[in-house]
Amino acid sequence: MPEEAMEQPETTPENEAAKTFTQEELDKIVAERLDRERKKYADYADLKKRAEEYEKLRQSQMTEQEKLEARLAEAERQIMEREIAVAEAEQRVLKAKVAESMGLPVALAERLTGTTEEELKADAANLLEVMKAGGPPKASSKQGAPEGFGPRPETMDQRIRRAAGF
Repeated sequence: MPEEAMEQPETTPENEAAKTFTQEELDKIVAERLDRERKKYADYADLKKRAEEYEKLRQSQMTEQEKLEARLAEAERQIMEREIAVAEAEQRVLKAKVAESMGLPVALAERLTGTTEEELKADAANLLEVMKAGGPPKASSKQGAPEGFGPRPETMDQRIRRAAGF
């Protein structure tokens, strides 16, 4: 900035009217100004080239990283599927073991519910009880619900009639 202040003449009303430039002087002033600007941006092409190279390198690395992340996600998914399959197989084996130990036919082992051996044994005992009784529990004459299941829930129709006072 100090150079510009020195090169430009002071602008006063007297100087403006008195000072005139020739075409040669104007060309020289413009050329000097252009040279200063060119010097500011002399390494622009080099910087631009370096920035482009860096961006290409960064993209290629990101692509590799994305590939690795995708492979990792796929491996984790496969591991999870295998863990689920192993857990299901272990559960089937446990059900078969409980059914056999309780005297149930192995074909009924899949009907057992529960996650622990104790839960499966309790369910197997209930199933054996039903099988020995000759079928599902019979309805009682009181409520029409099977024995041991408590009162039958009120139907929507019954609720409406009760609310209306019928």
